[in-house]
Amino acid sequence: MCEKLQDLYGKLVQEQQERLNLGRSLRQSDKLASVGQLAAGLAHEIGTPLNIIGGRAEFLLRRSRSQEEIADNLQIIRSQIDRIAGIVRQLLEFSRRREPSFRSVALAP
Repeated sequence: MCEKLQDLYGKLVQEQQERLNLGRSLRQSDKLASVGQLAAGLAHEIGTPLNIIGGRAEFLLRRSRSQEEIADNLQIIRSQIDRIAGIVRQLLEFSRRREPSFRSVALAP
């Protein structure tokens, strides 16, 4: 009987360890999925202003004739650069490690 209990205990410990490992794997998969979504969103958000900047710069290099046209395109380029800088700032703020904050809470009414 003691041997049977030891076998059952061993199986129980093994199953518990498998559950823990499965939980870790699931959390890791969730993290990777979140990172993938973040990367896709970031690529889109940064790609759009970069395309605008590239198009306006190309226009300036090939077609611009008037100072007003050049100034307008440079203003658009400047605003898109500011947009990219803002996205990068937000990403950096999001990625910074924050120290946990502790506070007292009432556990009973």
